[in-house]
This record gives sequence, structure tokens and C-alpha cells, in this order.
Amino acid sequence: MTPGIILSSVLLALVLLLALVLPSITSPTVPFGVRVPDGHVGDPVVVAQSRR
Repeated sequence: MTPGIILSSVLLALVLLLALVLPSITSPTVPFGVRVPDGHVGDPVVVAQSRR
């Protein structure tokens, strides 16, 4: 039973780490899985939605 608890805790930690790291890996032109043209990445609407 103890190895099962340890294994599930390690898997949970890995998923949490992946969830925290993934946003910093993605390109700024693809927020939320939608491609934004390079010229519009800094537009106020896009920045506001990214912060939200």
C-alpha cells in the first residue's frame, strides 16, 4: 500500500510541475491555442485576455 501512495504522490507532483512549466514554454503568439499575428501580440485586448 505504501508504494502505491508514493507512486501516486510522485505522479501528482509531475503533473503539477508540468502544469506550472507549460505556459512558459509556449510561444507568445499562440496564447490559448489560438495563433495571434506577431504584430498584434502586444495589443491591449490580447494582453488583457492573457492576464485574465
